[in-house]
Amino acid sequence: VSDFEAGNYKKAEQSFINIISEYDAYDIESKWLLSLCYILNEKQTLAEPLLKELGNQKSLYQSSAQKLYKELK
Repeated sequence: VSDFEAGNYKKAEQSFINIISEYDAYDIESKWLLSLCYILNEKQTLAEPLLKELGNQKSLYQSSAQKLYKELK
């Protein structure tokens, strides 16, 4: 998260990928932040499936993910 907050989106991207593969407890938040990293790194096509998944899950990020997904489409 510190890399993301510092604007190191490429480094943060890899960190979130690792967290998602290793820790289920942080899955939703990590997917949300990873999707933002993808967008900021101009990888929108990688962000879309994550946003779609998050938009279909009841969570803190559901409505934001739905909105951002629609904006990318």
